[in-house]
Formats: sequence, structure tokens, C-alpha cells
Amino acid sequence: MSASTPTPLPFPLPTNLPPLETLYFPSPNPNPAQPYILFVPGNPGLIQYYVAYLSTLSALAKLPILAVSHSGFCPRQTCARPTSPGYWGLGDQVRHKIEVIRWLAEEKGWDKVLLMGHSVGGYVFMEMIRQLKQEGEKVEVVGGVGLFPTIVDIGKSPSGRLLTVSDIALLPLLFLYSILSYIPPLPSIAATTARALALLPVPVLNTILKAVTLQPPSAASITGTFLTTPGMVFQALELAREEMETITEDAWGEEIWRCNDTSLVFYFGRNDHWVAEETREKLLEARGTGVKMVVCEDGLPHGFCISHGEIMAEKAAVWVNEMTTKET
Repeated sequence: MSASTPTPLPFPLPTNLPPLETLYFPSPNPNPAQPYILFVPGNPGLIQYYVAYLSTLSALAKLPILAVSHSGFCPRQTCARPTSPGYWGLGDQVRHKIEVIRWLAEEKGWDKVLLMGHSVGGYVFMEMIRQLKQEGEKVEVVGGVGLFPTIVDIGKSPSGRLLTVSDIALLPLLFLYSILSYIPPLPSIAATTARALALLPVPVLNTILKAVTLQPPSAASITGTFLTTPGMVFQALELAREEMETITEDAWGEEIWRCNDTSLVFYFGRNDHWVAEETREKLLEARGTGVKMVVCEDGLPHGFCISHGEIMAEKAAVWVNEMTTKET
């Protein structure tokens, strides 16, 4: 990590929540009038993939940033959720993030938040906005930034049709998953595979993963942790299955899309294997008025956090600064 970018700090959350991994980047110039950024990852929901992106964003946006993993994505978990159904669903992920926001408002006085999400994290934060408004929460959501968001018809995307969660970490399971994707026991089969991979020495596994996934060493190491943790593999596959069933038609009304109090920015990729070209174009036509929607012209991949985090952060910082300038 560059000496000019900050290092993340731990940020303990309430014990009534499931175990959640956090990355916290304090603001170099704290200002109570400014919002903090709550970052929501994609699936797999490991926030360690986003360190380079968030570090650069912190240096450029100069706002506090708290990144929170999805429930069920903590290292050393043999089981994602100790009770039935054994994993945390989309609704759980939304609810847990809202509980974090409430706790921050009550305990720390952080009552302004800018939500940011990658991939399915875009769906999660849109649902958070809807529920916060419905419940009359006093927390002010000043904006939302979706990066390669999967918010409509994910099942129509190329990867959605195969139900392969391979964009970040599951390339070694791609072939198996493509063949068995609609067989109910697959998450359990994959979790068993994870136990077998865990028998390999870490250096050997990381070397294999670097060769297979073409990921840089830091990302390959995170992928190794993921693939050798049965609970996380099971969680990722079950959550992906639920995404296919849930993320279909546009789920939000004018009170969300055209809310004057909450600015929205969505950054879409071209040839994104998780967002069909037709889906993106229909969404641009239907919701592109009053909402900033940008289509990537720089060839950034859906899994930007692996090797393009700094470039994505430079773009996101511009939108964040526009939103916060509008606030002041």
C-alpha cells in the first residue's frame, strides 16, 4: 500500500449482530456536518478485496469510510449461520446494515450517511434506502453510489444464466458450478470441496490460485481464505441462488428513484457478465432521467476491486465530492 493512502483500522460493531468484518478509514479532517460513507460489498462479501479501492477513496474523498462485510463472510467459519437455513439471505444483509446505521446514529451521533455498494451491494443499499424511508428513520441518506450494480434482472445476465459466482473468487469452482448449478445440494458439495482445499499448504494453494485466477498475490491470498472456509463458500452460493430468484424486475418506486433528498449515481460496465446489455439499456431509458447513470468507457471489469481499485476510486471520489458539496 502506498505511503500516501491510509491504512484501515478495526471498528468493533454491536455484539447482537452476526460476526462482521470491518474496515474503517477515519477522516483526516473530521467535520460533524459531513456524512460518512458506508460501503457494501458484492458477493462474495469479503471486504478485504476492497482495501486498495477504499484506501484510495479515503485519500481523495476525505470522508470517514466504514466498510462492512456481508453476514456469513468471516474467516474460520465452518457454518455461515448456526441456525436454519444455515446462511444469511438478502433480507438479512439489508437488515444487518440498517442495524449498523441505527447503532452509529444512536451511539456515535453519525446521522448522515452516503451509501455505496458494489454489484449486489447496489441492490442492498437501494433496499436500505426504501426501508429507512418507510420506517421514518431520522438518519439522513444523502446519496447512493452503485458500482457495476446488479439491481434488475440479474438472472438474464450471462453469468446469471449459468448461476456462476466467478467474478471475484470462484473460478476454481466454475466448471463444477456450471454443470450442477441447479442441483439443490451444490452449496454443500462446494463446502465439502472447501474442506479438501484446506488440506493444501497455504503457499501451494496460493500459487495454484494465482495461476488459475490470474489474480495478484494479495487477492489470491484472500481467495484462498475464502475457498478453504466451508461456511463462506456455502454462504456465497446460497446467497447467489437467492439473488437469481429475488433480483428480477425494478423493485423501487418514484419515491426512491426521484427522491430529491438522496442523490443516486450508478456506474455500469460494458459487456458486464453480471448485467445484460439489454438490461442496462432498458434501465438507462426507464430511470436515467434525474439519476446519474454512467457507462464505463475505460474497460474496467465487474470485479474492479481485484486489480483496478485505484482507478475506480478516482471516479467514485468525483461523485462523492459532488454529493457532499451539494449538501454544504
